[in-house]
Amino acid sequence: MYKKLFGCGLLIFGSIAWIFRGFLDPSVQSVFELLGIMSIPIFAHALVVGLQKSRNSGHYFLRLAATVFLAQLIIYLWASGSGIVGNGSFLDPMYALLIGFGAMYGLEVLVPCGPAKIASMRLLEANAQTKSDRFDIRVSPQDLSVYPPGLKVPSWSVAMLQLFGISLVVFCLALPFFLPVHLGVFIVLLILVFYAVEKVVSGPKAVAAFLCMAMLLATYMFIQFRISGKPDPVGVAIATVFICYLPEKSHRPNRWIRYAFYAFYPIHILALFLIRQIFFVG
Repeated sequence: MYKKLFGCGLLIFGSIAWIFRGFLDPSVQSVFELLGIMSIPIFAHALVVGLQKSRNSGHYFLRLAATVFLAQLIIYLWASGSGIVGNGSFLDPMYALLIGFGAMYGLEVLVPCGPAKIASMRLLEANAQTKSDRFDIRVSPQDLSVYPPGLKVPSWSVAMLQLFGISLVVFCLALPFFLPVHLGVFIVLLILVFYAVEKVVSGPKAVAAFLCMAMLLATYMFIQFRISGKPDPVGVAIATVFICYLPEKSHRPNRWIRYAFYAFYPIHILALFLIRQIFFVG
């Protein structure tokens, strides 16, 4: 839980930099923006772990969607009229978490964790007289796909599930390129990096995540530099990757604490807008 609290603290600085743009000293503005970017790995990793541990993936997605939509409603009603987001086409960066959730769900459907049992072999006529080398191979009749306990998968045929998984992954990877979500492409790719590390790496996950994220950032920042001619500050996000893998207590927080984290995001945006209106705009 303390990792999420730390992420929320960093996120507040990023929100202040965005909402109070024009009222802050440029150097303070830059520092707050960098602190906000550093919260991205913490929430991306929390999303990956949350999907794996969720008791109901559908409910998890709905809670996340409700949080994002409520925050977007506040931004649309307040920020678009105040000129903070220009023409009002801005989408909250948290939409990238919804897209990343969809990509992970598609991958889970497309490539399940693995078989619980593939086959068993039994030697036929195994005695000293026959010395047989014939084997009987028996394959388990049940569905061999093993999904996370809370993942809700449609009861479709294997072919339909594979087609659905491929379509969903392709759609979620393409969507950030067409939606005006700040850092949307990077956040979705980072979520998939953490997802791959959690699924594949059995050793030190923090080291693997750091190396994979470093390669992702190098590629992303190089492309952004070629497009804009300016260095992208998103590279500072790598500073918090090891925090994602610090140990925490294994017990599940109570329901009210979990809901408080969902409510924090739209509430803190609303509170900052109110402060801006009362003390800075009047």
